[in-house]
Amino acid sequence: PRRKEGLGLALLEAMAAGKPVVATKVGGVPSVVVDGVNGFLFSDENEFFEKAEKLVNDNNSREKFGNKSKQILEKEFSFEEEIGSYIDIYQDVA
Repeated sequence: PRRKEGLGLALLEAMAAGKPVVATKVGGVPSVVVDGVNGFLFSDENEFFEKAEKLVNDNNSREKFGNKSKQILEKEFSFEEEIGSYIDIYQDVA
């Protein structure tokens, strides 16, 4: 976990692998991790331990969150989305 984060590559890699996420509620993280949907967000270490333990002990949530993580990542970071974002930037600059 980090106290400051833009949007970490490790987070995106975990999501691409279909893993549930427990991440700090900072920077761009809440734009891809929806608390209670594809993982958990936390603000302090007590909350981190509580949510991590909940995920470790709940097979159904791990599977559900992992599947949702992969779906979110594929939708938000698809090749088409990324190319579209670059085209928008280039058009703004031009």
